[in-house]
Amino acid sequence: WQEKDSLDGPQLRLVATSDSLILRQDSIRAFARTHYTVFTHKDKKGKPISQEVYTYDGKKLEGYKNLVDVPRRVLLFVNGYRPTSTGQTFGENFKGIQSKGLEFPNSTNFIYNFDRYDYWEPWGAINQQFQNRINPSLTFYADGHFSVSTSNYQSLINFTRISQLYPLRCKNPKKHTCHTVKNENLLRFILPTSKTEKLLQMKNNKSGFEYRKTKGKIAGMNLLQEMNPLPNSSENDTLYIVAHSMGYAYALGMIEVLRDKINFGGFYIIAPENAKSGAVNPREWQQIWQYGSRFNLTHSDAPCLQDGVAPQMGADGLPYSKRAFIPKDLYDKKGFFDSHFIGYYDWILKLQEGEIGHMQQH
Repeated sequence: WQEKDSLDGPQLRLVATSDSLILRQDSIRAFARTHYTVFTHKDKKGKPISQEVYTYDGKKLEGYKNLVDVPRRVLLFVNGYRPTSTGQTFGENFKGIQSKGLEFPNSTNFIYNFDRYDYWEPWGAINQQFQNRINPSLTFYADGHFSVSTSNYQSLINFTRISQLYPLRCKNPKKHTCHTVKNENLLRFILPTSKTEKLLQMKNNKSGFEYRKTKGKIAGMNLLQEMNPLPNSSENDTLYIVAHSMGYAYALGMIEVLRDKINFGGFYIIAPENAKSGAVNPREWQQIWQYGSRFNLTHSDAPCLQDGVAPQMGADGLPYSKRAFIPKDLYDKKGFFDSHFIGYYDWILKLQEGEIGHMQQH
């Protein structure tokens, strides 16, 4: 836009639109990854006097002439499914879902600079614990919440049915009685019981996973706008992602958008939902780990200790050596719901240098 003085007072007219931020007086010309409005003030003779730049949300961009593009460490939290109930424990939250059959609407794909949905903060401020380890210049939160219909369970009804059939954690860790469950359908007249783990061996819901990943791309574009008050100012920054549950698929979508626009530091995948439907490239990360229960592997935990909310499989492309499992001494913090609960994953921060899953201190 140009503002020019005339006999009738200041006049404003649109000069041009562009895919680049062009400030001739300051010798700035760069491809824009977000929206800007540039006001060029001219005198009566049409000579430019000054320029003002406003960001996509209407804020005046101050100090851009002397802005030094300092490398930043950016931490991104990507949450998973958000239960509608407000129980005191994660299990109580999901029991509320079982009784009410209600879900929050899907993510709106916005980016926040605080824990908008109280997903991390209430549980011992686990987000702050991760922040203390990463020491970021900027921290953002993305919402990877979507309906259970996008998960391997396919529906809330199916999830409710299996979670109610599934055995509770055995009281005696040395004597497990959880390896079989009673059949409730007509099969019970022929085969009274079946193996418990068969309840968790579900077909991958690839379409649901891809849907969440696609929505994550929108969030990725929104994050670029947040990180780039000036064009391309995130190219010398380094990104660290902590993703939980459904947030894994969402994070993969964001990564596709962010690739080559920011450096990749650490990717910490916690109890991912349907991990086999998404692939990672370990070579593009300085550090990458997957955390969760030991399922469908040699020396797996007993069935009653498995993550039933998101039965754990390895992320495609990630070697076994990059997987860290819930420690054996956390027996009382394992189970259908407990093995998935983000509040119990503070053990990650207790891993020492050299141990599998250790998160580097920055």
